[in-house]
Order: sequence, then C-alpha cells, then structure tokens
Amino acid sequence: MSGTEKRFYGRDSFDTVTYLEFGSKELATGQKQVWDYREHQDAYDFFMLARYMKDLVTYRSLRQILQEGSSGDAWDDIWSTYDRDVYTADFHNSFTKLAALHVCHSDNPSFFELGSTLFGAIDALLFLQEILESVGSARKVDLSCLEYFGLDISRYLNRVAEEIHPGYRITTFE
Repeated sequence: MSGTEKRFYGRDSFDTVTYLEFGSKELATGQKQVWDYREHQDAYDFFMLARYMKDLVTYRSLRQILQEGSSGDAWDDIWSTYDRDVYTADFHNSFTKLAALHVCHSDNPSFFELGSTLFGAIDALLFLQEILESVGSARKVDLSCLEYFGLDISRYLNRVAEEIHPGYRITTFE
C-alpha cells in the first residue's frame, strides 16, 4: 500500500488522524527535529512491523538458546528475554494454539490467525515447539506442513508474513 492512500481500518473518510513521528529532541531547549512522519495505514504498517519484527527476532534468538542447551541459567535467560523483548507476550494463547494443533488430527491440517500477523504466530509456535522438545515431549507437530490462513487489516503485513516464511503455505486476507 502506498503512503498516499488514505484508507485506514477500512474507511475512506475519518475525523481523526493516526500518525507516527520519528525524530530527535534537544533536551536543553526542547527543540524537536522530525526525521520522518507517517499517517494512516502507513503509520500503522511502520509501527506494527517494528513491533512484530522485534518479536520474531527474539523468538528466533530464544530458539537458538534452547538448541544450545537448557541449563538452569539458560532457562532464566529465556524467560527474562521473553518478558523484556516479546511485545505481544501471549505465551498462554500461543501455547493453547500449539496444544490444539497437537490434539487435532487431519490429513490437511490448517491454522487460522485472526487479527495478528502470521509471521509472529508461526515463530511463537516454533519457539514453543522447541520448549516442548527440550523437556522431552515425544510428539511433535510438523508446523511446516500446515496451511496457514491469516486475516489482518494490513496488506503490507500480510505480504511480510508470506515473504518471511517462504517454505510455508500461507494465504492471507484483508
């Protein structure tokens, strides 16, 4: 979506402006310098992409820590990093989703994510799968075999979900 489109949350007209401003502020004088300013869907996309990408990078780092070994110190590091760096902090919801995938049997398994970008959901599931493996869970869901469906208000974030996981079957809707 280009920055010139003025559509946000499915509306063509609105009486408020959503914006994102980035810059610097001289503390002594209070003088601001704006380096970038975005409105509407563009502001949403820039802000949410940063949040979700931080989650994604953190989940992948946590998986690396788990793969290197699960000593007591590693677990402390995992949970403190999770608390500090995962913005969505939806461990319980992600675990419930993974548990449902473990229980549901199908020849054509699928996963539907509503109101969130898929790339965050996929990496959260991969992280939780690593936790289960590290504590000796015998059964594993092959998350790469699922067909993923996602619904989000952002075409851009839907596209990022597809690009960030090229080996996954992903279908998105706006």
